[in-house]
Amino acid sequence: MRTFVRTGDQLLRVTAKLFFLGVLSKPQAYRLMRIAGRFTEAGLAISPRRRQNRSHSGR
Repeated sequence: MRTFVRTGDQLLRVTAKLFFLGVLSKPQAYRLMRIAGRFTEAGLAISPRRRQNRSHSGR
């Protein structure tokens, strides 16, 4: 299960890197981040991340 979290983390990092390099547009990057966030959430979100918690902070 921990490898699952690590994969999600790497996906987030790579997505951010691609976005800052200008490869991804904002909607694409956002979609990828949502998917990666689902990975890390499924792995019980070991790393506390409070960047985009506005939409569903109730969870």
